[in-house]
Amino acid sequence: MSASTKSVLIEKYLKKPPKKRINYQRIGFPYPFESNFECLASDFGELLPVEILMFSKGIPQERAIICMFNKEDLILCEEILKKKEKNSTIMYRENLKKRTLGDLKALKEEKLMENLKKIKIEREIIGFLTCGDFSRKECKGKGIGFIKKEIIQVIFKERKEFFALVRNPGSRYYYLCEVKEIRNL
Repeated sequence: MSASTKSVLIEKYLKKPPKKRINYQRIGFPYPFESNFECLASDFGELLPVEILMFSKGIPQERAIICMFNKEDLILCEEILKKKEKNSTIMYRENLKKRTLGDLKALKEEKLMENLKKIKIEREIIGFLTCGDFSRKECKGKGIGFIKKEIIQVIFKERKEFFALVRNPGSRYYYLCEVKEIRNL
């Protein structure tokens, strides 16, 4: 994503009245205006292109984060994957901390970006989506993005299918998705 696109998104965000803005601090989303590939790898060659397919509900969006499971997630997902119910939705919420009124009034771009950098989420971010939408062919949400090379090398050696969690910007929920490496790009 270019710097001009980022600045357009920030400008659009700041034009809204404070009560109509999504409070990214409160929902714990650290990168709402850009896909921060620098936090994943120092060199773009250390990232591999992947395709994600949502397990049931949910449509991935541009700038969504791809996260690894923690131990609690694996137990819940294994139960749902065993049932193989099409309509079963897996949603997760971040533990939210209440913020003071002073924290919620970050109107300037610099202060907003500084506050977003301080956000920490529980799950490890392993990648970002560069595009995503509903696929009529698959009848599910589908997206394309990049994941750390080291994660894919470890996981794809152990199993054929790799599941992860996707979280859209402005959402509190994580959705289960299947991750496949794109070999011909």
